[in-house]
Amino acid sequence: MFYGYAAFWARNSLVLVMLAAAFPTAGAAQESSKTASAQSEQYQGEDDHHLRLNFVDRQRMLNEMIVKSLCLVDQRVKRSMYRNQLAVAQFAYQETLLHLTQGSAALKLAPEAREELRKAIEDLKAEWVKYAAVLNGWSVARWGKKLFAVKVYEVNEALAVRLQQVNDLYRGVYEKQRVIGSEARAGILLAGRQRMLTQKMTKELCQLAQSYNVDETRKRLNESLSQFAKTTKTLAKGDPEAGLNGEPPGMALELMERSEAVFATAEPILTAAASGNLATPEQLSLVAEANDKALHTWVKAASVYELLKERASAEQQDDKHCAAGTEQLDAKALGVLRTEGDDRPDISNRARDRLDQLAEPPC
Repeated sequence: MFYGYAAFWARNSLVLVMLAAAFPTAGAAQESSKTASAQSEQYQGEDDHHLRLNFVDRQRMLNEMIVKSLCLVDQRVKRSMYRNQLAVAQFAYQETLLHLTQGSAALKLAPEAREELRKAIEDLKAEWVKYAAVLNGWSVARWGKKLFAVKVYEVNEALAVRLQQVNDLYRGVYEKQRVIGSEARAGILLAGRQRMLTQKMTKELCQLAQSYNVDETRKRLNESLSQFAKTTKTLAKGDPEAGLNGEPPGMALELMERSEAVFATAEPILTAAASGNLATPEQLSLVAEANDKALHTWVKAASVYELLKERASAEQQDDKHCAAGTEQLDAKALGVLRTEGDDRPDISNRARDRLDQLAEPPC
């Protein structure tokens, strides 16, 4: 079903390096179910809500990545790379469902104690069985056989609706219990929306190339483009109604600027396709590559908003612990940006000024 994960993890370093950055849990996700269950008993921490919300929201992105990768394989766009990405996305999707309920010491997740949230994830596990069945049908069929791809598309669309409902449930529970500040919660969800949309727009462009449900797919692509632009503006400028009371942290702002620069190469092609001009195979490949790079930055941006939650907790400690704790968090935050081999183009003065605020004592 998953195309022999061990072999795929040993090959094709390009896609795996990208996914390692996109999925902070990728290495830990290789735990067996038995090991994960045993380790979860050793971790009973309760302040994991920001991580849990991020992982739940990430399932929307993985859902779109699975179908995007399948479509690109059918369209013969870097088939080896996207077969591998498809396999890893399936694995990450399934393992995340397991960890969200049973917990994981490696991911610092406690077993889910809230019955309504546990039930929601268990229901998603049942729906994953249906997803896996149609993916199996596609994987054993002759490559490019449209019938099997369409079945996957239909399940993808239904599951996207269900995943949004679960996402809303988590947000509502956490808002009611006030376990995550509005700034961190909004940032995680909005950055998470962007990483999902990078995959969704590429999927819709690919589906148009296959002449799949053309009128509806064009409409969805237009909506995706509009939503992506609106969310970028909200994150960059702040919006009290969205839970963002000011400018974003400097780390997040730098990442947004990087993403905008990369996305600018794909946007004209996406806009033209939404207006009725089909992308050429070369353009489809260009958009896929650009949006994977944009995904890389938005995954990091979501992590920055996770760190806001940790920093806020550190600031509540006494002065001695606060100084030491936030110093470590600042180093961790900058590490999100400055990973080895990461391409660092020039950033705006605005982003640099915001980054300089890290040097200011928080308490």
